[in-house]
Amino acid sequence: MRHDNVSDNVSLIEGVFLFLRGQAIEAFCGGRSLSFRLPKPSPWAEASGAKMRRFGWFVEDGMVDIVNISVRHRVIEGSLDVQDANGDHE
Repeated sequence: MRHDNVSDNVSLIEGVFLFLRGQAIEAFCGGRSLSFRLPKPSPWAEASGAKMRRFGWFVEDGMVDIVNISVRHRVIEGSLDVQDANGDHE
């Protein structure tokens, strides 16, 4: 796959590129690639005013089954900007 002359890419250092295509981010380095799909905000969470956050992780050559997971987090004042603290983010 060639990515020459593509306007939606960023060259971080020699041979490392990031591409943004819609909700997908692709990183290419040394002949390998990693893809991650950004979540779309849930309409029900926004409508109800719920304080929901999404997160994800990468599992190489395996599978993860999640059952009854509960995650707590705390936003420390001054550690994040207002948009990051209130937005749906990773």
